[in-house]
Amino acid sequence: MALHTQVAPDDCIEQYEQAAGERQEGGFLLLATGSALGVEMMALSVEMVLKAAYFRFIGYAVTRRIEMADLRDAERDIQSLGVSQLSQGFHNLEFWAEGLAALHKYGLPVRSYTSYGTVRSYALVAAQPMNGTDELELQQRAARLATNWAIGDRYKSLEPHASKQDLEDVFDDAMAIIHFYDQGRF
Repeated sequence: MALHTQVAPDDCIEQYEQAAGERQEGGFLLLATGSALGVEMMALSVEMVLKAAYFRFIGYAVTRRIEMADLRDAERDIQSLGVSQLSQGFHNLEFWAEGLAALHKYGLPVRSYTSYGTVRSYALVAAQPMNGTDELELQQRAARLATNWAIGDRYKSLEPHASKQDLEDVFDDAMAIIHFYDQGRF
């Protein structure tokens, strides 16, 4: 028996959104019990929301398959906007949050390609600046959530219970970022 039912293709915006909702619900229940596992679930939920926001912004259809090449392109494009990648790879919440803010501020860079021997250029996405307060809050909340998540320690044993304040911060930060996404604020 399968533990889940495939509703959308793997790795697409629709799947990110569905999985984020499930992780958010599970994370909320775990945080309510004081379990540090709730941190993992809420952070995973936010990671999926940030990726969904990125791919929505650049125009992907909600069911378009997102492959490793798309993630590498996203990484390259975000880095070209001056955002440095940290060691957590594609799980880096700060990278995705800062990348979204930069993408809104600058749009995507001009890309060049060759067609029949002629170099052509085009801009992929126009800038659509975020509200400055939203941009700052997104980045601050993602940074604090990333600190509480400590993705680099994901294969180590978790403390059975985190501090009440840390759990409240995780919940507040995750819910604020998810709320921003639901409202289309990034």
